[in-house]
Amino acid sequence: RLRRHPLPAPLHAAWEQRAPELKPPQLTQQAWALGRLGGSTARALLPQLAARAKALGGGAEGRAPPALAPALASLAWAAATLRTAEHFPGIAAASTLMHMRPQDAANTLWAAAVLRTRAPLAVRLSGPKVRNAWTPRDASTALWAYASVRGAPCSKFLDELTRVVVQNAGRASGQDLANALWSLSSLGGDVAREENLNALAAAAVSASSGGRATWVLRPQELAFSCWALASCGVHHGAFFNLARAQLMEPSALEKLSTKLSNSDREGDLLANVVWAFSIARRLLQRMELDDGAFLSALRAAILAHGSAMDAEASKRPTSSLHCAMGEGEGDWPRILHQSAGVSVIYKPPGWEVDGRSSASGDAEDGAGEGSGTSELKASPGQRISEYVQSVFPEAKTVYDDLRDHGFLHRLDLPSSGLLLHASSYRALMSMRWQQDALRIDREYLALVHGHLNPGTTTIGGVLVLNGPIVQHANACSVVVHHEAPGGRPSRTYARPIAVLRRPEQGAEDERLYTLVALSIVTGRRHQIRTHLSNAGHPVVCDRRYGWQHLGSDLPWCSWNFLHRYRLAFEDPGGTPREVLEPLPEHLREALATLQPVCLPGGGHGVSSDDAAGAAAGEVSSWVKRLRPFW
Repeated sequence: RLRRHPLPAPLHAAWEQRAPELKPPQLTQQAWALGRLGGSTARALLPQLAARAKALGGGAEGRAPPALAPALASLAWAAATLRTAEHFPGIAAASTLMHMRPQDAANTLWAAAVLRTRAPLAVRLSGPKVRNAWTPRDASTALWAYASVRGAPCSKFLDELTRVVVQNAGRASGQDLANALWSLSSLGGDVAREENLNALAAAAVSASSGGRATWVLRPQELAFSCWALASCGVHHGAFFNLARAQLMEPSALEKLSTKLSNSDREGDLLANVVWAFSIARRLLQRMELDDGAFLSALRAAILAHGSAMDAEASKRPTSSLHCAMGEGEGDWPRILHQSAGVSVIYKPPGWEVDGRSSASGDAEDGAGEGSGTSELKASPGQRISEYVQSVFPEAKTVYDDLRDHGFLHRLDLPSSGLLLHASSYRALMSMRWQQDALRIDREYLALVHGHLNPGTTTIGGVLVLNGPIVQHANACSVVVHHEAPGGRPSRTYARPIAVLRRPEQGAEDERLYTLVALSIVTGRRHQIRTHLSNAGHPVVCDRRYGWQHLGSDLPWCSWNFLHRYRLAFEDPGGTPREVLEPLPEHLREALATLQPVCLPGGGHGVSSDDAAGAAAGEVSSWVKRLRPFW
C-alpha cells in the first residue's frame, strides 16, 4: 500500500530523526526497504541514507570499513532500483568489494552497470574467493554487468566467473544460463569459447526438457540464448529444437512481442529469433525441416505486432527542417521505387542515416561509422530522417528515432546507394522479417586496391570471404581466425569484374585496382570494408581501413568507392521487387581516370589490346547497365 501512498507523517518524521543514528546493519535493512518500497517517497528518503553511509566512512575515495560493505551494497542496489545515480555510494576500492558477500558484490556490479557508474566496474577483482564462494546466480549477474559496459578490467576475473557458471551449470536457473550466454556472447574473447557456450546450452536442455524438468526457460530467455549462440557461430541442435518447440506456443510469441525492461524497441526478440535460426540454417549447417513452419509462425507474429503498433501510433506534426528539402539530382536523396508502404531511396555520400542505430554505433553491411575521428562527419541538415519527414509527413515511422525513422538498414556516411524505407510499422516489420531471414539481396560495387584475383574458388569466379569479425572498442572491426573465440560468423561474396591501372610518375609507379561486385549474407559492422581490407585490398578512399592509401587516393577520388547498387526483396503485398541504381557521377568520374588492363584471371600486368578491350567491356556493362550478382 505504501507504494501508492505517501509515508504516514509520524513514521516519516521518526524515520528522518533516526536516520543519522543508523548503524551499518540497520542501514543495510533500510536501504533494502526503500528499494522495495519504490516511488517518490523512497527517492526522497534515500539521500539521507547515502549521507549516513558517507559519514560512516563510505565516501567516494579509499577503502570503506569492512562492516559497512553490506550497507553499501544495499545502497547501490536501491539507487539502481530507483534509478537515482546521484545517490550511488562511493565504491572504488577493491578491498570494499572483496569484503562483500558474493551476492552483495554481484548486486553492486549490477547496480553500477544499470546506472553506468564506472568506478566499481573498473576494480580489478580475482582470487580463490570467487571460485570457492560465488554461486552461478552471482557469477551470471556479474558477467551481465561487465557485458553491459562491454568489458572488464581483469580478464582473469571474467574467466573465473565463467568457470563458476559452466562448472555449476546443473545448479543454475534458466535466468542464470540465459544471462551467462548473452554475457559471454557480448563480451566475446576467450570466455566465448564454443565449449563454454555448448556446456551452458546443454545444461539448459537437460534441466528444462523431459518428464523430470526442474524448470522451463521463459520465452525471453530462449530468445536471448538463441541469439547469443548464433552470434558466436555455435549451433547446439538440441537447444534450438527446444527453443522452437516452446516458442511455437501462441502465448510465447505474444510475450516476445512485448517491450523489454531494458529496451525501448518492442518486438526485437521476435526478430532476433528469426535471425538466429536463419544464421544457423545458412551458415552453421542446421538442417531441420520443421524450421520452415516455425519461421512462418514468427512472421505472422511480427506482422501482427506491426499492425498493433500502427493502431497505437499517434499522428505527429511535421518537424521544422534545418534545411529546405526537395527531390532532385546530384547531391539530394531520390525516391526510386514505392509499393505497398515500402520505398527504395537513393542516399548520396555525405548524408547520415540517423536514428538509434547511428547513436549506439550499431551498423549493417559495412555501414555505420560510430565515433571514430578518422571518418567524415555529416554537415548540419544532411540527415536522411529530415528528407523522409519532408516527403512522407503523414507516415507513422518517420518521427520514430528508436526505429531509425523507418529505415531498415544503414549505409555509412561517405558511401552511396540504395536504402529500404517503410512508412508503416506493419510494412517495417514485414521487411524486418525478410532481412533477419536473410531473404533480401543487397549488392554493391566497389573499387579496391590491387589485383583481386579469384584464384581457385568453389563458386565460379567468386571469392567467398568467411572471416569471423570482432568489433573493437575503438569502433573498428577486425577479422579473426575461425578458431578464435568471440568472432561473429560473417560471409561476403566478391566477384572481380576487371583490373584497372593508374599510371603515376612513371611506369614503375603504376598502381593496379580491381572493380568488384559484392553480395553479403550477414550484415556485420563495416563487414565489406573489413573483409576486403583483411584480404589485402582495401576500398579506395576508405579513411578507416585504407588510411595508408589516402594520400594517393584523394587527388582523384574524394569519396569512399563503395556503392550499394541493387536491392531485391518482396514487398508487403507479396510482389517480388528489384531496384538498381548505377554508380553516381562522382564515382563514374573517378573510374574514368583509370585504364582497363585485363579481366581478373588474365594475369598480372597484362596489357594487350584484346585483354584491355575485354576489361573495358566488362566495366562498361556493370557500370552502365548493371547486373544481378548471381
